[in-house]
Amino acid sequence: MIPGASMKRSVTCFILLALLLSTLPSLASAGEKSPAPGEIRLTVIEDSPGELLLHFEAPPPLFTSEGVPIYPGVVSTAPEGYPLLPHISRFLTVGEGRVRLKVHLLRWGEASAGEIPPSPPPCPDMEEVFREGMKGDVYGRDDFYPGRWAEILEGGHFREYHLVLLRINPIQYNPVRGVVRYALEMSIEVISSPTLPPPPAHPDISLFLKGVSFNWPWNFEGSPPPPLSSGAEYLIITHPSLMPAAFKMACWKAKEGYTVKVVNTTETGCSALSIRRYLERAYGEWNPPPLYILLLGDADLVPTNYFYRHPYHGTLTGTDHWYSTLSGTDYIPDVFIGRIPANNLTEAFYIVNKTISYRTSPPSNLGFYRNVTVAAYFQDSNRDGYEDRRFVKTSEEIRDNLTAFNYSVRRIYYTPSYVHPTHYNDGYSASGEPLPPSLLRSNG
Repeated sequence: MIPGASMKRSVTCFILLALLLSTLPSLASAGEKSPAPGEIRLTVIEDSPGELLLHFEAPPPLFTSEGVPIYPGVVSTAPEGYPLLPHISRFLTVGEGRVRLKVHLLRWGEASAGEIPPSPPPCPDMEEVFREGMKGDVYGRDDFYPGRWAEILEGGHFREYHLVLLRINPIQYNPVRGVVRYALEMSIEVISSPTLPPPPAHPDISLFLKGVSFNWPWNFEGSPPPPLSSGAEYLIITHPSLMPAAFKMACWKAKEGYTVKVVNTTETGCSALSIRRYLERAYGEWNPPPLYILLLGDADLVPTNYFYRHPYHGTLTGTDHWYSTLSGTDYIPDVFIGRIPANNLTEAFYIVNKTISYRTSPPSNLGFYRNVTVAAYFQDSNRDGYEDRRFVKTSEEIRDNLTAFNYSVRRIYYTPSYVHPTHYNDGYSASGEPLPPSLLRSNG
């Protein structure tokens, strides 16, 4: 049931993670002979220096009642005003310099389609009314959009490793003819410089990139770290008043095997810019350079960065991400960064002690690891029973996926008492399907 409890609408922030997860399609394993219905498979055929050969295979797309092509679990996105089409994106590890693609379409199909809606403008959470997208010039062209079956988008670096984003566009749409072409099978050759950096010296780097990069080439084999002359893998930046708690965390991290250094804002400087400059010097000059950065203290004690203006209401937005992009001009972080937002020493010790306790005595209750809560807001501004945006639908997709892996999932959905939900949203990444009976008010 979707109750009318007095929960703040801020629960919709949970959907940000949901949207991220929902962009990941279900990929068949390399051992299967063909994808299951609605499933997409992308496999590495050959990965040699300077050349990566991928094989893509997919079934025909499904079509909504309005004739819009979709793949289950694949979100459709596009620039504002362009047709909302599904795509699959994967980070790749490549050599430095220019990256080229050679795409060979092996099998494809064609079908009539309804009018695919345009991507709407960004809709801030504070807006009650969902804004439909305005059709761009592409809708008047007798041509197939986006025109490329695959493309390389702007990438960046995680430390010394070059990452690019491969975007596969399995559906091409001609809005004038009302026709879509869809890829059933293709090979994708990614060509780059044959020179790669050496394998990482720290296992955490390899573990992270193995999860991010589709073709991460190395498994960590326990190579020894470089000789320690200065620097530390784990850097704690704190306020002078919180140093005792910082030292306790440092001692624990040292027991876990990290080299640790603690500095306070007297040493780094008290402004965001001075902290950034300190981190840049540490990253460029220390041996080893920092891999983890912990900011211990709230933003009034250890400042955050208020450089970026919000594109909608123009206010400055605080973010610590700025501290993590220490190499190049891209937005891919080069270090792992986090903050304990303690206001005083008592709070700092409480969080540090709780963190250490969790590591030394993890919860033994199985439910701690198997119970999940999804939360969302059912937005229905015109009170017709249809969701304005896919908040609840996305949460339900995540719930369905988790329950398939034997997680126990609790729902927390909110809508005002005068709203009577009956259907998911219609026209934007959904086609107005009825809500599951368990979510109807009539069923409790």
